[in-house]
Amino acid sequence: MSTAGHPWLAASLTESLRRLLRQHLDASATGREALQPLAGQVVALRLEPFGRTLYLCATHEELQILTELSNEPDVTLAGNLAAFARSGLASNGAALAASGISLQGDAETARRFQALCQALKIDWAG
Repeated sequence: MSTAGHPWLAASLTESLRRLLRQHLDASATGREALQPLAGQVVALRLEPFGRTLYLCATHEELQILTELSNEPDVTLAGNLAAFARSGLASNGAALAASGISLQGDAETARRFQALCQALKIDWAG
């Protein structure tokens, strides 16, 4: 099922992710510290099979989530929800690739984003 034909589903997914990230950033000094190296960078998350891309724009204080972007992201990570859940548990780039996530763009930005996800300790599978 595609979220493209269901704007309310896409908006709900975006808002849920925004709240989850904000809640974990507010509760985690380690997460806020891991956010700093990402400031000014954009991570695109392409969710398959939905055909939806979310853009996470890092600042020093938060991750803004956009559904459109006028320029190219620093890195694009693509995969299904299960692959993203597995990647949150991955500890290095090889493990990220093994999780089923494809990477296009700056590998260092992807590594920093992965470090942020690990620092936030979000239970993606639960």
